[in-house]
Formats: sequence, C-alpha cells, structure tokens
Amino acid sequence: MTSVKNKALAFHRNRQQGVSLITVLVMMMLSLLLVLGGSRVSLLNERLSGNSTDYQRAYEAAEALLADAQLDLANMNGTVATRAVSTQFVCTPALFQNLQTTLSALDPPCADGICLDLGTESNGNPATSFWNDPDRLEIFTTDDRGARFGQYTNTAITAAEAVNPLLVDRGWYWVEVLSYGPPGSQANSFTSADGPLLNGWAVIEAAKCSIVFRVTAVAQGRRNGTTAVLQSLYSFRGPPPPP
Repeated sequence: MTSVKNKALAFHRNRQQGVSLITVLVMMMLSLLLVLGGSRVSLLNERLSGNSTDYQRAYEAAEALLADAQLDLANMNGTVATRAVSTQFVCTPALFQNLQTTLSALDPPCADGICLDLGTESNGNPATSFWNDPDRLEIFTTDDRGARFGQYTNTAITAAEAVNPLLVDRGWYWVEVLSYGPPGSQANSFTSADGPLLNGWAVIEAAKCSIVFRVTAVAQGRRNGTTAVLQSLYSFRGPPPPP
C-alpha cells in the first residue's frame, strides 16, 4: 500500500515539474516578445525623429534659397557679369522676347537659374512637377540649368562655412520669367532711372515692367526621399504717384 502511494506521489511530482517548465518557457517567450516590441518601437521613433530632423533641415535650406533668389532678383550685389548677356533677368517686352529666343531651344528652357514658363512642371501637381521625377530633377540640376545658393549673389559658401550643409550641394532655385501685363501699365511699373538697377539695366519710366517672377526652391535632405519645395512670386513696382 505504501509503495502504491509513493508511486502516485512521484507521478504527480513529475507532472508538476513538467507544468513548471512549460510555464517558465512561456514567460520567457513573452518577455522576449516584449523586449523585441520595445526595441522596434524605439527604432521606429528614432527613424521618425531622424526623418523629421532631415526634412526640417531641408525646409530651412529651401527658405534660404528663396531669400537668395530674391536677392539675386534685386541684384543688390551687382554680379551681372556672372551670367551671359543672353540669360539675364528682363523687364521689358523686347528683352523678354530675346530671352525667349535663347531659352526656348533648351530642354528644360532654363539657363543659369532663369527659365521660361515651365507650365505643369512647376505648378505643384505631384504627378507633373519636375522635383517629383528623379530623372527630370537630374536634368534640371545639371549643366547650369539651376542656380545654387550664393552663386549669383556673392554669398557662395563652402562646406566648412555652411551653417546648413545642404546649401552647398543639395539645393537649387529656378526663376521663371513670366509676362503678365500690358507694357505701360502704371500698376506694373518698376522704377525710374533714378531708382535701383535691374541686373545692370536702368529701367526708365517709359519702360514699365510687365514681368512677374516665380521662384521655385528645392532642397534635398541626406535621407533618400526627403525633399522640401518652396515657391514664391515677385514683381517690381515703382513708388506710388505723388498725391
């Protein structure tokens, strides 16, 4: 009788030891899953933070490019000689026609950061905008089609000088020269001969500016797929008439 009881106790003890082993294994697996899950969440957060930082840096570079393009348009540093005579900013219909003749033969119709109307390639439609097509963007950024930061404003920087390193080799701007109003319109006048110069040309009072300039600035981040795009319109008008 005692022998039967001992065998029964031994049997139950072995069963309990087996259940304990399974319980421990399950707990270890759950702990491992929790650790792996936490690691993946941390990695995801790190990637999101990195992407956000990269885009913010690209956005700031695009803002700087937009400001540099405005300075280029105003020609405050007088660097006209850095561009060919045939590819400079214009403000009169006659000069605009000359620019058209020069640029219309190019694809895209851009040189030294100055372009004719790019149409659907710069209207912001993701399906047609050139900055969303890697092959097309490569064409826009080679052979002096676009302008880099400081290239035409005497503010070019090196990698050692750059607060934002993307400005050195990852950003460009293009200025579309668009005819938008009849010459002679008082609302479209630029300035008189006593005022500033437009890329070296004194705009006399009789030659009103019928041009609007659309600037597109594109900056690429260090991470694949990070691109910031900003656009703005500029026009030049003379001082208001005296009362």
